[in-house]
Amino acid sequence: MSYCVNCGVKLAPSEKRCPLCGTEVINPREKENVPVRPAYSSEIENYSFKNVNWKYLGNVLSLVLAGIAVLFVICNLITSGKIDWSLYVLISTAYLETFMLFFYLKSFAVSAAVWLLSTELLIGGIAFLSGDVKWFILLVGPFVAEGGILTILAVCLFMNRRIMLIRKISALLLYIAVMLLVMEAHIDVFVSGSISLFWSVFASLPVGCLSLVFFCISFSSRIMEEMRQRLFF
Repeated sequence: MSYCVNCGVKLAPSEKRCPLCGTEVINPREKENVPVRPAYSSEIENYSFKNVNWKYLGNVLSLVLAGIAVLFVICNLITSGKIDWSLYVLISTAYLETFMLFFYLKSFAVSAAVWLLSTELLIGGIAFLSGDVKWFILLVGPFVAEGGILTILAVCLFMNRRIMLIRKISALLLYIAVMLLVMEAHIDVFVSGSISLFWSVFASLPVGCLSLVFFCISFSSRIMEEMRQRLFF
């Protein structure tokens, strides 16, 4: 039996306040149900790369690369008294700096074009420093330029959402077939001075035929609908 501490009226066991004066009823023997808060948050934060300050990240990486280049130049001067092997480090870090353009420029095509040009300059610089530019002029330089241009076109094609996926795959297979022919052509010019395609024809022919099959299938609405139902795309 409980009584109000303020007015002395008899209280029912279930009452939390005095019905007469409204004083709160506190029973020291009754444990208070206080919700226990967890030590960690139960909410999951949605992280998005859109919130990243890419320009600031690019600046930090640029400073790090510049510091590495300066450190290697200082080590080269201390050990040999001149700048010789550190030139390779300088052109390599300069090449890596061009990747920062992807943080600054919104146009992928422009950034990729600058990156391709810097790749040519990097390989050409290595060839010049090594004293032999023949392999660069006849083999690596043209192959990198043509392969880079085709790669940029392929990436831009895949970024275009208006083109069907199966046609993108067809274009990718055609790109592989062409690159095989280009690769052997440059190797032939470098080795013998003339082009005599052999193994690349046998390798690119089935790839090109598969590309043609995919391209023809893309025009059949019945087959495309069947593929969507079977492959869930």
